[in-house]
Amino acid sequence: MKKMSILMLLCVMAGLASAAVVQTSNTLHYWNFDDGTGKDLAGTFDLAAYEGASVASGVANTFDNQASNTGKLVADATGYANLSALSNFIGADGSFTFEAMVKPMLADSGAHQEIICGESDSGTASSRGFQFRIQNDDKTLRFQTLSGSVAAYDAAIAYTTGQWYHTAVTFDAASSTLTLYWTAAGDTLAQAGSWSGVTALNGDTMTRFCVGNELRSVSGYGNENFEGWIDEVGIHGAALTAFNTAIPEPATMTLLGLGVLGLLKRRRA
Repeated sequence: MKKMSILMLLCVMAGLASAAVVQTSNTLHYWNFDDGTGKDLAGTFDLAAYEGASVASGVANTFDNQASNTGKLVADATGYANLSALSNFIGADGSFTFEAMVKPMLADSGAHQEIICGESDSGTASSRGFQFRIQNDDKTLRFQTLSGSVAAYDAAIAYTTGQWYHTAVTFDAASSTLTLYWTAAGDTLAQAGSWSGVTALNGDTMTRFCVGNELRSVSGYGNENFEGWIDEVGIHGAALTAFNTAIPEPATMTLLGLGVLGLLKRRRA
């Protein structure tokens, strides 16, 4: 009985230590890559790896294609042929939340690092939605609107390579407020910046959804891949204020030393 209690405790602790997007009735899309694919667990926009990107060990990896910086995960597995209305990624009133767990691997990337992007290969305003990325100074988190009113919102951040972080951008249409979050995995949720009087994205804009890069390589772009790992990507049609920021692996298990590690496997690289 005592042994069973210990095992049950381990299972509970493993669950608490694992990150997962908190799904609500407003969750539109969710990718956790746990089965080694880009299946959308909340919608119909499955992701497929292109140009050197990969989905391995339950995380999206765009770091392996550092030489050409073109690796990306593209929605609907249709490459560059598919355009989707931006309204598929925002709420009916224009509110939204884009979130992900990220593990940067370069301290000096030398280029912008796209986390989540609504882009096109044409580069025209009618098919460019937004960019959510780390700037090329590696010290700034940016959300940049590309449809409707073009504007950039920058917040200072800091990170240690090889460590996980939760990041998010939210827009509350009722208050016209946009907020950026950057939180070390396991820490208390931290705002990086907030702005009022922000113009909503144009939901009628036709855009191509992409994780880990922009999506303009057909026109010679697409060289802004995320230099690291991306996991637990969530798209919500509301401005969330609470997130799961836990490290995306049951790392606490290695500290227990109870001789049952053979029963547990790390689910993240």
